[in-house]
Amino acid sequence: MFWPVLLPVSSLLETLHKDATQTRCKRRVMYWTLAVVLLWQFLPEYIMPILTGFSIFCLANQSNTVFTTVFGGSNTNEGLGFLSLGLDWKFITSQPLWLPLQTLTNSFIGYLICIALFAGVYYGNVWRAKDFPFMSHLLYSEKSTSSDFIPHRQNKTFDLQAMLEPGVTDGLHLPFFAGTFAASLLTNSLYITSTIVHLLLWNWCDIRKVWEFMHPQKLHKLITLTFWTSNPEVVEHNEVDHNPHYQFMRAYEECPNWWYAAVCTISVVIGLICIYTAETTLPWYGFFISILLAGLLSPFFGAQAALTGYQGSVQSLMHLLGGFIHPGNPTANLYFTLFGHASITQALSMAQNLKLGQYTKLPPRVTFTSQLVGTLIGSIISYAAMATIVNDQRTILLNPHDSATTTTTTPPTAWSAAKISQLHTQATTFGLHGRSLFSLPSSRYAAIPVSLLLGLALPLPTFLLSRAFPSHRSAYAYLNTPLVAASAGVLAALPSTSAAATYFALGFASQFWLRRYRPAWFVRYNYLVAAAVDAGAQACAVVVMGVFRGGLGSWAEVAMPAWWGNNVGGNFDRCASVEGVGVVRDVAGSGSL
Repeated sequence: MFWPVLLPVSSLLETLHKDATQTRCKRRVMYWTLAVVLLWQFLPEYIMPILTGFSIFCLANQSNTVFTTVFGGSNTNEGLGFLSLGLDWKFITSQPLWLPLQTLTNSFIGYLICIALFAGVYYGNVWRAKDFPFMSHLLYSEKSTSSDFIPHRQNKTFDLQAMLEPGVTDGLHLPFFAGTFAASLLTNSLYITSTIVHLLLWNWCDIRKVWEFMHPQKLHKLITLTFWTSNPEVVEHNEVDHNPHYQFMRAYEECPNWWYAAVCTISVVIGLICIYTAETTLPWYGFFISILLAGLLSPFFGAQAALTGYQGSVQSLMHLLGGFIHPGNPTANLYFTLFGHASITQALSMAQNLKLGQYTKLPPRVTFTSQLVGTLIGSIISYAAMATIVNDQRTILLNPHDSATTTTTTPPTAWSAAKISQLHTQATTFGLHGRSLFSLPSSRYAAIPVSLLLGLALPLPTFLLSRAFPSHRSAYAYLNTPLVAASAGVLAALPSTSAAATYFALGFASQFWLRRYRPAWFVRYNYLVAAAVDAGAQACAVVVMGVFRGGLGSWAEVAMPAWWGNNVGGNFDRCASVEGVGVVRDVAGSGSL
């Protein structure tokens, strides 16, 4: 398990800390790449947002809404972005430069399936898809039509009094998802359970080691009163399997068990204090169930990230389980999902950073302490930034329509309520209406929990074929069905779908052409360029958001004058606006957060 995401960081640190005379060429390439990307990003970020998504089809026909749904993708929730050219590195990212070719190939297969699936769901009018926007994270009323999009009324959704007094929300009709958003939840459910089965079938030897502590002899040592005084045992492997990084790290002492036990205990105590003092309505048993699920799922999704570079989300699973454990309580659902999903994220972050420490030959105790201190400092800074953004950009964040149904004068790189509306939507549906919308066998969205069961069988065909035809085992192993399933709904989560084509083209150019035909250049510069690309894009984003987009306060907001390259008041790729399909009618209270 090599954690592909760490390769650019490791290459960057190695270049910066080696003798400058040995890395002069590498540093020159890194600094030039960073500078070029930093300057370039001012074009799509601020001056010329049409570069976020350049579509020949939309430029040729700026009034065809079918072209918008298929080829548009510069703005959030605009369309599929098929055959569009995205040149904004903030959306392309450095991922295609370091993801393995196998991951890129499986993701590309899923991407093509996603285009066909979303188009089929919408134009086939599955789940009344045509009565709602093509892509949206919002909930819609059953009275919505193709010419009159009516958001679901949610003013009582997170009202504590409404949850404590049965019957207050009984008059609310069951909401609808946009068809493509429902399809993305279905594919994500397939991904979650298929990941578990796939790893058990193909990587059993690796996964088995996670549960070795459950052996009676080791369990006996673990439950003694002095377990915290012991240090982790050094696991001996076959000499052939030793990697050089592991051999170097054997010179350092491992973190004692009591460090992990102390962090876990303190975190649990703080969590229990928070759920009661903050009136979260999440009971203690719900808290423990969520972190127990996180502990059970972390090894599987950690292994997936370490082997393939893809780190998926189990957020929808946590929402679904929370809805059935705490029915009719969306606030408890939010906190159940928070503790379950965030615990997995933190566990994977810890494992990832320990691996980075191995690559850079840092003692495990130093890595552990650094991450602990960094997490504490980062949480304070993140809270301060969040409070500032919520206060200064409250109007945008409370926008009940997100970018699916209204045009905006700011590019998709500026402030957006898409993530908030997505979280709000899932908490409402799973938390308040979970049993009505997702219960088997005949509820409206029963296909979503059913897909959890289907995901268990998804990896079986390729595995059985590999057993039946062992000479072709490598070919069957190359097809990673969880990655295909995850990518089959990925467009619903992207802020700009126009970058997808550029993403895959860049990935295949790097991981196939450069790696095969220019291996020396690839090894020397590829991952360093990836780190520089991210640094340049992020540096520009900080400048634009802080200086021009009001990040430092409303006084710092400087709007770019309207011209052909930014199409103020419409989609930046000049695809037809969604108003050509339907008009969104506001409903009192629908924007309640």
